[in-house]
Amino acid sequence: MRIGSVRAILCLVLGIKRVSLTTDEIFRALQALRLRHLRAILVLRDAGSINAAAATLLISQPALTKMLREIEAIAGEKLFKRTNRGTMPTQAGALFCHHAGRLQAVLHDTAEDMFAMKAGSQGRVVLGTLLTATTLLIPRAIAALKARMPGATVTVLEGLNERHLPGLLTGEIDLIVGRVPQRLYHDQLLQEPLFEETVGFFVGAQHPLAGKTGLRFEHLLPFPWILPPPQAALRRQIEDLFHSRGLPLPVDLVETISPLTMRHLILNTDSVAALPTQVLDLEHSAGLVHNLSLPGPDTGSRVGLILRRGGQLRSAAAIFADILREEASCLRLRAETLPADRS
Repeated sequence: MRIGSVRAILCLVLGIKRVSLTTDEIFRALQALRLRHLRAILVLRDAGSINAAAATLLISQPALTKMLREIEAIAGEKLFKRTNRGTMPTQAGALFCHHAGRLQAVLHDTAEDMFAMKAGSQGRVVLGTLLTATTLLIPRAIAALKARMPGATVTVLEGLNERHLPGLLTGEIDLIVGRVPQRLYHDQLLQEPLFEETVGFFVGAQHPLAGKTGLRFEHLLPFPWILPPPQAALRRQIEDLFHSRGLPLPVDLVETISPLTMRHLILNTDSVAALPTQVLDLEHSAGLVHNLSLPGPDTGSRVGLILRRGGQLRSAAAIFADILREEASCLRLRAETLPADRS
């Protein structure tokens, strides 16, 4: 058994909380890890309990507990703790999981590249994106990429920045199109603005308020509302807008970031939706929805590329990033030529 592993095990047995190991000794100790160890740690992190993780791994609970002890002995740190919310990573465990995820992503990339070489494919792009970019910018960029690289595979993951950032940092996601600046993990990110985000209040063409002038926010309160979830920055900005006018928040709510759900509700119900104007650009141009003549929140938001600092994009992802820049530039020029109010 390696010296680092022996000293780590002695430390755990004796209850010593700090091990005086050099970086090289820690590295030699970690070389005893196997791929099944990494997978077990990541599954346990995601499952939140020994029982659930063991079921996913198709092993017994005692077997997983024994494996966890082996991993902690090799790492020289306690990686998980039991809490009232389940089995949670310790500080060392969170760090361990982060790097285990990066290693798994590298292996996954290797497998994909080898498969692509064998199958004659042209690579893969994994993109995290938020609602604003999904309906116009991303489809245009994907179409342009496919024109250049017909064999490329593009995986689009929709959601908030906070959901995608861990995957970006581990390499599971190539790039994010999200709101910038993003303060979480700021020192680990490269951020590049693509376009300004403006917010409007949308209703379907059949809505009683469609086309009305002289509207005030009080006129919108009796209707159902569609808003982003509470953790979204746009939701907080809309709430601040109501508070600044001394108005109560809408109580009849649907909270979603699903473009399909929003579109269906706006076109088929009397709902009011507070949305970035880019989301319903096509429906607005076709006269299917109306942007009510009310000032939206001054978000000061910009949508842009978020990349991992120090990371190198795969070939297809690098080309896709350039295409996003080109398409965003075209959309900016288009927005500048449109009238300010098309309602």
